Amino acid sequence: MTVHNTHAHGPNSLVTPLEVFLIMAAVAVAFALMASSVESQPACATATRSIRVQASQTLWDLAQANPIEGHSTVETVEYIRALNQMETSAIQVGQMIDVPDSGVATAMVAR
Repeated sequence: MTVHNTHAHGPNSLVTPLEVFLIMAAVAVAFALMASSVESQPACATATRSIRVQASQTLWDLAQANPIEGHSTVETVEYIRALNQMETSAIQVGQMIDVPDSGVATAMVAR
């Protein structure tokens, strides 16, 4: 008895349509994730200044005190975190943190 392969894509087929779809979906998700992370960070064309964290200050307080024109406090917090390579928003009294120089922050542009 001889068995014939009647599958449209035989064993010599390199990639199935399902595999092509899954690869395309993964690439689309990767691009979407990259775009969202870039959009959340304002492009900076401004100077920064270093400040020393005072008792009871939070990163939110620092972002509100050093606003970036055209950006929310949330976006400014994320910018300060990225600027200082912080994994979390936790800060310590006496810690030196770079913040946007609010005197020049209006030179920042949104992407």
